[in-house]
This record gives sequence, structure tokens and C-alpha cells, in this order.
Amino acid sequence: GPIPPMERLGGVILSLMLAGILATNIFFWHRYFASKARHEHLVDGSCLVSSTDYKPKLATQWGFPIVGPDWTSVPCKVELQVQSSTGTDVPTAETTILQFTYWQGVVFNLVDASCRHLVPLQKEKGHFACSYLTDAQGQVNKAYVGRADELPHLPKLLLMKAIGFSFWTLGPILLVLGCCLKNAIRGTADAREVGGDYKHLESAPDGTSAALGCNLGYHDAAFTYWQGIVFNLVDASCRYLVPLQKEKGHFACSYLIDAQGQVDKAYVGRSDGLPHLPTLLLMKAIDFSFWTLSPILLVLSCCLRNAIRGAGAADEVGGDYKHLENAPGG
Repeated sequence: GPIPPMERLGGVILSLMLAGILATNIFFWHRYFASKARHEHLVDGSCLVSSTDYKPKLATQWGFPIVGPDWTSVPCKVELQVQSSTGTDVPTAETTILQFTYWQGVVFNLVDASCRHLVPLQKEKGHFACSYLTDAQGQVNKAYVGRADELPHLPKLLLMKAIGFSFWTLGPILLVLGCCLKNAIRGTADAREVGGDYKHLESAPDGTSAALGCNLGYHDAAFTYWQGIVFNLVDASCRYLVPLQKEKGHFACSYLIDAQGQVDKAYVGRSDGLPHLPTLLLMKAIDFSFWTLSPILLVLSCCLRNAIRGAGAADEVGGDYKHLENAPGG
């Protein structure tokens, strides 16, 4: 029959959510690979800001989790002269993007992490060590204040972000798909169980326990009804199982006894044939703790990182800028 409107709407919303998750994952991984390629093609050299004129670009905040550094990337379009490590002039456009790395402390200083503050300071320093990227024509496309090995390793941070985002978004989806695949694989083997087959109804050797009541004021007996792809909750009931078990006569069982040596609870089937419930409950406990406590621990670790870095980063709070030293030979 036709699909109800609400189910159709739910399917559309779910599809859009999945598409959004996949698109965001693609964005995170594309950003990592693009940054990795740029980092690998950086060339060290010497730069000179020719004028205090600038055109600001969008600054971005970055930081490694736990104990890593925080910094602000401040790109500014300036008049720039660039020389290679051998002293050869490298062609530049009329204005070139020069990116500053402003190392942040415990308290972020967004006022000094700006082109307005950094470009005049860099102009006063004269020649300085830098790294740069060139385009297909050999012209400087973008330059960075500081040598390549002095710059923060942004690709590593973006890789961590991509892995983390994929884990938190695709992990649950893969878990659901895994459960569906498990049921599909079990489908053929468990098909006979769907109609109400009950595995522990075989007659047991003489001397084993007789059929017990099922929460009927007698002994507490637990039946294990093995489900198939389609759950059968009608036959998985005392109303259905107790009469069947009674007809079977003696059967293999396992049981628990109380302090007086009296049977406290019995299970249909030998202990090695019962499902291992403790393993399942352990998995559920670990899973619940992971998804609920992990965000809390992440927040606490970030607070701890700032506390640990507090003393060492105190001199940076006032606006210390590490890459303003004169470069060798400048």
C-alpha cells in the first residue's frame, strides 16, 4: 500500500540527516588532506614587509586538546618581498597573503591577534624568516611568518578533528548497520525459530529436574526463547512455554540454591548452553559509560590543560609574539 505521509516525512528527514553527516565528514577529511598538501610544499626563505598597508582576512582560532598549544592564524594581504634560502628573489604579486601565528595563553588575546597590531610590528623588524607556497607560475601564493618547522602542525590537528568527528557521527551508524547485518546473516539459521521453535525442550537423562512452574507461585523457572530476525513475543511467554515443557517430562536444567540449600531459581538448559548475560550487560555498561562520560571527561581534560599551561603561558597573555625575531642574514 501507499506510504503514510508521516512515515514519508520521517524518511526524508532521516535521509537529509544522513546526507548532512556524510557531507560534513567529507568536508573534515578534505580539509585535512588539503592542509597536509600545503604543509608538505612549504619552502623556507626570507621575507620583508614593504609597507604598513594591509587588508585583513578572516582570522581563525586553533588549539590541540589536553596539553597542546592554542594559537590564532591571522592572514593579512600585504606588500611582500620574498627571497629563497639561497638569497634569490622569488616573484610575488602586488599584494600577497602573509599569515601570522599568534600564540595564545590561558586568556585569549584577540585584540593583538590582528593585522592592525601585527603588520606594523613586522614591518619594523625588517627581514624575517618565513616559509611560502608558490603557484604553477612560480609566484608566491601565500607566505607564513616563521620557518616551516616553527609553524604549528595544523594537519595533525585537522586529522584529530576528522577522526573524532567520524567516530562520533559514523560510529553509531556503523553500529546499527552491524546489528542489521548480524540479523541478516543469522536469518537462514534462525528461520526455524521464528515459528516458535524452542531449543531447550529436549528430554534430559533420568535424574534431572522435572518441569517447573513459571512465576505461578511455585519455583521460579527462567526459559530462554531464542529469537530470529522477526521477534515472536507471543510464544515467548509462560502461557506458551510451560505446557510445552510439561509435556516433555525431564529436561536438562541449571539452578541456583539459597542458604538453606533450596532451589531458588532454575533455568531451562545446562549452564554452558545459556546465553552469557554478564557479557552482554558488561558491553551495555561500557557503551553507556562511554557515550555519557566521554563528553564530561573531554570538558574536564580541557580545563585541566588550561590549568597545567597556566603558569608557563602567563607571559603570552599580554600579547607576546614569538616570530618577530630578525632572521639570519637579515
